[in-house]
Amino acid sequence: MTKDFERAARFHSQVSAFGGVRSPLDQQIDGHRIVVAGPQVFDIPSAWSFHEFLLFYGQLRLGDEWIASHAETHPLVSHLVRGKAGIRPTGVSDGKFIAASMNGDLFAFLSFAFDLFTLADNAEVQKSLFDRVKNADQYQGARYEMFVAASLLRAGFKIAFEDEADSTTSHCEFTATSTQTGRSFSVEAKSRHRGSPTSGDVTPNARIYVLMQRALAKRASYERIIFADVNLPPDDQPVFQQGWHKEVATTLSELEQKQRADDPWPQAIVFFTNRKTSPWPSEGSRGNSTVLLTAINHPLFRAEELRDTAERQYPEIGTLFRAVNELGRPPGHFFAQ
Repeated sequence: MTKDFERAARFHSQVSAFGGVRSPLDQQIDGHRIVVAGPQVFDIPSAWSFHEFLLFYGQLRLGDEWIASHAETHPLVSHLVRGKAGIRPTGVSDGKFIAASMNGDLFAFLSFAFDLFTLADNAEVQKSLFDRVKNADQYQGARYEMFVAASLLRAGFKIAFEDEADSTTSHCEFTATSTQTGRSFSVEAKSRHRGSPTSGDVTPNARIYVLMQRALAKRASYERIIFADVNLPPDDQPVFQQGWHKEVATTLSELEQKQRADDPWPQAIVFFTNRKTSPWPSEGSRGNSTVLLTAINHPLFRAEELRDTAERQYPEIGTLFRAVNELGRPPGHFFAQ
């Protein structure tokens, strides 16, 4: 009975950490740990934590030569260098591992490696997407797409990427089909570009009206889900009290009010996020990385009194909200440890 309870507890912890994707497949052999990441198999020291593996995995996929040649120009390399330099042991140990403090840059790089690993192990790492991640000018938008794709997988969706080479028509980033309900969605991911979210902008605004217009104009084969990251400084107010929370609600209402009666905007479920792919702020000023779920031309997700109905009719959206909000943080250890 005790072993059954332990197995159940372990399974629950795995689901809590990884959601709808499998936890890393690993096996210990003669002091080594064999780890599977999609089509690749890695032989690493048995004593490594999952964080140490992700640090190794992210660097390996980027390549030492690429990292060395982009030391001054790419955000990922900056996160890697500053993150490793900022690691500080806390003095806490369980006899096997020594705890170290997490810093914002290290978290940003590990989160990138975790999303990359999730895609490789449960779908595919689309070459065009990975190439855009490695391009400093396209990094922000591509990195956010990677986060959205990994979140969909963790929510139990299967994803199919659209053909980026097809320039004959606009289309959403990918199709996501829920294994929970069988319902398919066309998914678009947008990130608000800013030179620096805090410089010279005392009360920054989301300013996502045009971004939402572009997302809604994309061709979609199924009901739409739009992800939009406002890319602002971390929230310091409760949900619906932060300035940008109120602003995006007003923006959606304005889009609905100004739409053409004979050609309205398509119905879309909307996830607004803030800084889901940005590093944490400096110690002492940490705020929240928020997720807001709403919609355009979709009363079930706009009217508070209909939220219970929305949860019954769209259970996969509730699962997705949890994945976006809670499952992007990489676990520290392999579950056998």
